[in-house]
Order: sequence, then structure tokens, then C-alpha cells
Amino acid sequence: MTSRTEDKNRPFPAVEAVFFDVDGTLYDHAAGGIPDLHMKAMKDLQGQGIKVCLCSGRCMPLLENLGILDLFPFDGVVAGNGSYVYGEKGRLIYADPVDPRAAADIFRLAAAQNIPVFAAGNRVLVTEMTDGVRDLFERISVQNIPVRNPLPDDTFAVLSLVEENRRLHPEFAVPGIRLLENELSMDMMKDDLSKYEGIRRLLDYYGLSSYMAFGDALNDLEMLEHADVGVAMGNAQKELLERIPEVCPPVTESGIYVWLKDHGFLSVASKEPPTGGSLQ
Repeated sequence: MTSRTEDKNRPFPAVEAVFFDVDGTLYDHAAGGIPDLHMKAMKDLQGQGIKVCLCSGRCMPLLENLGILDLFPFDGVVAGNGSYVYGEKGRLIYADPVDPRAAADIFRLAAAQNIPVFAAGNRVLVTEMTDGVRDLFERISVQNIPVRNPLPDDTFAVLSLVEENRRLHPEFAVPGIRLLENELSMDMMKDDLSKYEGIRRLLDYYGLSSYMAFGDALNDLEMLEHADVGVAMGNAQKELLERIPEVCPPVTESGIYVWLKDHGFLSVASKEPPTGGSLQ
């Protein structure tokens, strides 16, 4: 799949930062790592003085679980769909997790229906290990997650219902909580936060005003709509592709590198072979 852009040479505005969603965007789970060409693109952008940042639904413990933070010196991280924002060297500059009372209500409602909750914030846990949870963890390259109930000092940004037979749950419309239906789970987070809100705070921290973003899921919608250049992955959810006109090839085809190169955002390509970003 190629970009929808009819004229690949049409100008796009210059940007000061680029934000990458992780799962299905920057990171290829089928290959078990960041594609080599995606690594090459990030090094090129950073070499031009552009901030290279992650913007993920994953909270920091899940980014650490994936090992992605060891693969590249990211300039910043927006985690937990905007609930946590980190600057250089992992410095926490903003945190706004789900109200503990709302989180308790979600755990209680889920327990009453025997629905596993996969929750992440300052800690990560799953309340029950089922075949559906195992399948989710395999598909998003998550391992060694503790199976337990929440403790008093746990805080959470994203709480996900994991069911083998997916269905809507209007009863989980807890006050102050936003429900977001994704391909693999139903995610719940604060209703006044989004990835864009986290990006805005990181831009303010660095004194920047323009950014580009790449994403593949509905939780990427706001960050792509507000971006000076917003690009959906070719493997994105259908609902996202219907809203975001600019599309690059899928992650399995190193789509980020292809789009950036085709649209003049990369410097003259080095003859050196790309450095691998695989975790294998």
C-alpha cells in the first residue's frame, strides 16, 4: 500500500518534533522489533535537530516491558494516552492518572462479571489470566505481568477490559471516564485527556510549536488531527483511516521511513547499512 498523497512532492510544513505511536506504528510485533528503516529515519530526524518522541497508550512500565526505551535515545515520552509526560532522560514532567475512586468502580464492575482487567499506570497488572489475556499479551509482545488485584498505592492511567467475545459495556460509563473501543480491548481512561494533551505539554516544556505524528488506532485520532502533519499507518483501524487523509504504507513495509523519504523529510541517505532495532 502506498500513500494516498497524489503528488508526493507537494510541500508539507517543517516541524520541530515527531511523535510516534508504538504498537503497530513504530514497532512491528510480527518482526519483534523496530524495523531497521524506522531506526534509520529516527536517527536522521534527530540529526537534523528534530525532537524524536514516543506517544503511546502504554504506560512507562509497559514501555519498559517491551524494551523499546533501550533501542533509541528518545527526546521525550507521552505515556498512558497523555496521562504521563516525560522529558529528557525520563524526567517526569506531568502526571494525571485516573481518580482512584473511578478505578475502584471499574475493578468492582469487572469482577462482578468475571471480566479480566489489564491495568497500567505506575504499576501494571492483570486481574485474571485467561486465554483472551494470553492472546492479547502475545499480540502486543507483553510478558511477565503480575496477576493480582490492585493495591492502595497503585495508580492507573489505562484500564482495559479483555474479553474473548467482545461486546459493548455501557454499564462501565463511570463518571469522568472515557471508553475507547480498540481492536483488542475496550480501554478506559480519563475523559479530559488524550495523546494530544500530553504532546501539548511536552511541546510547551521544550518551547516548541509544531509537530508531526504517526499512528494506527483510534486513541491516535486527536494527536493526528491536531498535528501540523498527521499520518495514519496503512495497517490502521478502519475508523481512523476514514478520518485521516494522509496514509503511509504499513509498519511491515517500514511505512514511516518510506513516507518521510518520499516527502522530503529525510536528509540524503547514508550509504551505511541501517542499524537494527530488533529485540531478538
